[in-house]
Amino acid sequence: MNLYVIRHCQTNSNKNKIFNGRNDKDINEYEVNQANAIREQIIKSNKI
Repeated sequence: MNLYVIRHCQTNSNKNKIFNGRNDKDINEYEVNQANAIREQIIKSNKI
């Protein structure tokens, strides 16, 4: 079993240097694309 820990996603708030502490905010489009790219890399590396 492999465990992957992916840390931090950009929100529009932190992009604009507005820090929200522990509030949940939606990630922006840039990070959605980054998450999809990471997913594809994991799939390729594990031959899923």
